[in-house]
Amino acid sequence: MRKLAIALLFFLPEAFAQQQVEGETELAGFVLGQFRKNVHAQLGAPFQKSVDGEGWRFEFHTLKPDTSVYAVFKYNPGDTSRIYAIELVGDRYAEMHPFKGLRLGDPKEKVLRVLGQAIRSEKVEDPPVTTYFYNNENYSVDIDDKGLLYGIQIFGNILEHKPVGHPSIKHFKTAVVSRNIDSLVNWLAPDAELHKGGKVVTYRVSARAELSNPNSEFVKLLLGDTGSAWYAFAKEYAEGASESRLHPELNQMTIVDKFFDSNTISEVVFRTHAGKWKVYEIIFR
Repeated sequence: MRKLAIALLFFLPEAFAQQQVEGETELAGFVLGQFRKNVHAQLGAPFQKSVDGEGWRFEFHTLKPDTSVYAVFKYNPGDTSRIYAIELVGDRYAEMHPFKGLRLGDPKEKVLRVLGQAIRSEKVEDPPVTTYFYNNENYSVDIDDKGLLYGIQIFGNILEHKPVGHPSIKHFKTAVVSRNIDSLVNWLAPDAELHKGGKVVTYRVSARAELSNPNSEFVKLLLGDTGSAWYAFAKEYAEGASESRLHPELNQMTIVDKFFDSNTISEVVFRTHAGKWKVYEIIFR
């Protein structure tokens, strides 16, 4: 079972390397590109880990104490500090955050109805599963011999994709004002930074777990009733003026919205991630 997880995570990106792949970036609450330290802070030390001959690192973390459900995180040899791929494996896991409306243990009929027709399938004997691959997508799924969803994988072959055009802060503001966690997971970069008073606040755990914790310092700065991005957008009605800027640390072009009319925030900085513009920095006054 664990060898299978490694093989699937390793080979799918190469199989679709020549295609323009769309995709998903969140699984098990974590976002591709988040830091390995975030995984360890939430899930503890891996119960198994390995490194292949090319330097790819695989770490297995339990999601249920009996290991009937676990997650595998894959790290690129070029940067073993960030998540490159995630696999979720195991029996029924009703409490998981859904992947495109699906949870482990769902029947095959529901999987096919939600994801559509796969372009390729591959049978594996141990454990007895069939893996389904989808055209121009960065994920695959495993169906076991009982006809139930047994595994979900997402891959980092979309991480370097660039978006078309420039971002609009409108949708991020809506996500903040409505305090919509699903939208915020998608709009915030996996390495988002909140700068205030000489301190940099980042995710400590998975993006979804962090944003779901009202006591998190990150959440208080982002969504708190006062002194937050929420306050700037919902109460000050701050409007930004956009400009392009070469970010000195990222060494890439970013889009910066400058807020001259806010006493709370001065800048919101967008960077590219997995084919989309995402908020990388919020600079507070």
